[in-house]
Amino acid sequence: MSAEENHKKGDSKKQLKNAALLTLLATVASTIFFFLFPELVLKVLFGNKYVGVASYLGWFAIMVSLFSFVNLIIQYLLSIHKTKSAIAFLGIALLEILAIFFFAKSIYGIIGIVIGIQILAILVGIYYIFEPKKETYV
Repeated sequence: MSAEENHKKGDSKKQLKNAALLTLLATVASTIFFFLFPELVLKVLFGNKYVGVASYLGWFAIMVSLFSFVNLIIQYLLSIHKTKSAIAFLGIALLEILAIFFFAKSIYGIIGIVIGIQILAILVGIYYIFEPKKETYV
């Protein structure tokens, strides 16, 4: 829908706002649930096998929520033909790999690095969404 609006020279940001709002509602609700009831979630999904990692579940939910927003931003940028932004996101992904490889010493370290890098990716995506259009002179 955003690609169609962009093609018609309309406001494609309306679809992005609606999708972001729906994503926000879903991720906030699930993250709160995962922080409040991590043992229940793990027991229902996997039995007692993984209850020992329950303390990570809420933070993992935050990490996945940020991934969802980054994915939404990337899909939007591609739909409006801002494909050069993909190079920036590739660079961010490489930065994430290197940061995990060199600095992550624990599960919390990995989660913290990924959360930080995803916030960076969201900020870069917002820049590309709102970057001023370059004027061309004939």
